[in-house]
Amino acid sequence: MQRSPLAALLLPVLLAVPSVASADTLSCDDEAVEAKRSGTLVSTDGGRIDYEVCTATADSGRLEGALWASLREGKQRQLVQSIADGPADDWRLELGGGVFLLDFPCSAETGPGEARCVRSWEVRGEDFAEETAQVRTPWEVGAQRIELMLADGRVEAARGVAMRLGPPPRHITNGEERVFFAFLQNAWFRAGRLRESGDLRGATEAMMAFFAQPPVLASSSQMFLDKITLRPGYGAYSIPGQIQVRANEALVARLVDGASILSAGGERRRASEILTEVVRVVPNNADAWLVLGDVHWNQRLKHQAMEAYKKYLELAGIGDDEIPPRVVERLAP
Repeated sequence: MQRSPLAALLLPVLLAVPSVASADTLSCDDEAVEAKRSGTLVSTDGGRIDYEVCTATADSGRLEGALWASLREGKQRQLVQSIADGPADDWRLELGGGVFLLDFPCSAETGPGEARCVRSWEVRGEDFAEETAQVRTPWEVGAQRIELMLADGRVEAARGVAMRLGPPPRHITNGEERVFFAFLQNAWFRAGRLRESGDLRGATEAMMAFFAQPPVLASSSQMFLDKITLRPGYGAYSIPGQIQVRANEALVARLVDGASILSAGGERRRASEILTEVVRVVPNNADAWLVLGDVHWNQRLKHQAMEAYKKYLELAGIGDDEIPPRVVERLAP
């Protein structure tokens, strides 16, 4: 994702030492503190963070804020002390996938409320590590929060954030793809685990639910020929809107795998729709042609299956001994 032009302007603000603090440390028990809150975040991988956030008015008239936290009931330490533009209630925290995320409001010459100062730490070990500091738009922070929620298995919470997020700012050219792929990846992982455990029905339902009611739709009804376009809904019941995403190697691989699961579970029409759209935009993807051939064969569309298999062989560049036996058998005169 491209960094906002605002980032270059605000990054010094994020990293600067507050003038009111000098060498002092802001404790949340200080008399100057005007707002504070505390709580606990627990992740599915066993991570636990107890935290306290507080803010006070700085000499400049803006706010000075601090974050104190302890990991797995260890010793509490200060992770952040910075100038901010919002009280403790506006400081947001998230934990998921081994990452602890903090964002709080920043301001620039163009006015407040246009950016969030972001700090994140790795928390897989015994302590907070590998801090990063960035400045992002509220939309970018929302997308990152979705990814952490999905990594923690909180799919419905992530859906709620995605549905409130709205379209990305114009300068973020791959925003919808980022959110779409995060949910696709999550559905693919869940479906894969179910299929491996022998629950093909559950795997099919997991993929079908994702394609039937995705959490993000294209912000424009304009059709882009270079984007994969999918219609949400189930059977005859369509949902207004469309999914339009730019193809990349990882996204195409997940779509092809997802279509394969749908076909194996009996949802061949949906699988065919997905694969037909994939090969339209990415006509040189051999795996997509192979799975599309299998889907057409199971639909008893033998002519279409033959054409797809021939396209697969043309693109795969493999020897006779590497051709899947089913393809050899089906192409035999």
